[in-house]
Amino acid sequence: MQLKYQAVYDYINELINNQEPNTMIPSERVLSETLDISRMTVRKAIDIMVQEGKLYRKNNIGTFVSDNRLYKIYNTLTSFSDEVKSSGDIPGNIVLKFAKIPAPEKIATKLNIPKGELIYEVIRVRLKNDAPLQVDFSYIPADIIYLDETIVQGSIYEYIRNELKLEIYTSIRRIVAVGMPENYAHHIHLKPNDPTIMDENVAYLKNGRIFELCISYRNQHKYELIIQSWK
Repeated sequence: MQLKYQAVYDYINELINNQEPNTMIPSERVLSETLDISRMTVRKAIDIMVQEGKLYRKNNIGTFVSDNRLYKIYNTLTSFSDEVKSSGDIPGNIVLKFAKIPAPEKIATKLNIPKGELIYEVIRVRLKNDAPLQVDFSYIPADIIYLDETIVQGSIYEYIRNELKLEIYTSIRRIVAVGMPENYAHHIHLKPNDPTIMDENVAYLKNGRIFELCISYRNQHKYELIIQSWK
């Protein structure tokens, strides 16, 4: 059975295919009445499309069609460990921080949870054959994923799939060039503010729940990003 928010997503996606960039789409109320679906479900579908870059919001005005040329989305969802193993190499982690904390407002918004709800904060240096490639800042809601110090030493995604039996469904990524954060640059052999790749990944379970926000800073000398597109 199709998830309700997916039906809204498909409807809006079809709608904006015939719209020019910067055209305002119908309001949440109108979409809710048109599709006979709750406004919360409509908002969830729009939130996903905003994170994908297909839509953008203007406060107190409405939601608009984005220029599709401004974003790219990977066509596969793989963990860091999966990427390293697929090349025949050995993944590893150095855990810099593991804690359960109240979600700050910005993180809570990204995870679509109330501010102050408990989350795990996991900061790790990711290794390939013991060579550091990137620093990951992961934020995971504690009510759906249990973590401990042993689990975060390995692959969190493998644990979610194999131990918790949860289906990892999709993710939305935002990739930008930034300066490397000063306190973490030396972990991947960079200098503070060296140009680096920042990859912000919001990952979803099959039920539509966001289970992770991961912000990665990669050593651009050791990491190549490839985006495959289909016609």
